[in-house]
Amino acid sequence: MEEARAYQLAALGFMYPDRNWLVTIEKFLDARKEDAENRRPAGESLLKSSLQQSLDENALEGIALEYDRLFTATGNVMIPIYETEYGMDSVFAKTKELADLNGFYQAFGLELGKDAQGERPDHLMIQLEFMAALLVKEAYARNEGWEDKANVCFEARKRFIKDHVGRWGPTLCLMLKHKTEVEFYRTLGGMTADLINKDVKQLNVKPGFLAPFEKIVEKIREESPDMDPNECPIGHDGL
Repeated sequence: MEEARAYQLAALGFMYPDRNWLVTIEKFLDARKEDAENRRPAGESLLKSSLQQSLDENALEGIALEYDRLFTATGNVMIPIYETEYGMDSVFAKTKELADLNGFYQAFGLELGKDAQGERPDHLMIQLEFMAALLVKEAYARNEGWEDKANVCFEARKRFIKDHVGRWGPTLCLMLKHKTEVEFYRTLGGMTADLINKDVKQLNVKPGFLAPFEKIVEKIREESPDMDPNECPIGHDGL
């Protein structure tokens, strides 16, 4: 459940930052305020402090402007936030990918609702929220002693990491850390990359590698020669 909460928080972080978003994410982060501070996960505490810092420095309007600059700028998006924008030039390839994503969601009784902000199923926020839902379902099944159902959720997580969020999410987050000018998004990128990469290791999967990312990673290395090589996405050896 702690991992599910971490994925939920990451999904919230990638929603469009309007006033409703701010109320929602602050409530989420404040849910533990009665706990002893050392019980709050380090990443969650860091994101909470970086959000406050960014609000102090940029105000909500500045955070929204940065979101637009990074993810939605017309004609020249700096960091595409949709999976099918990477390495899928044909309409057929994109349609196939979207159908596969919808198949995952529908198989577990999920559909995009009003909280999805009208987004496509390949938006990073949606994929992170789906990972959280799988973890919640798996935890509930194990608590009830339904091992078959728990294993179905577990295998679905492995496949979803391998076929979808694990193959593009970490590199998007790497780009985010190096391109953003707002501390909240820098922290969000690091936290989310760590979360996905941890699952890649623990689940022992090797996500497919989307071709454009190789050039992106090399460009970041050229621009930031002192970058820690451990920041690079994992699980792509030999691909």
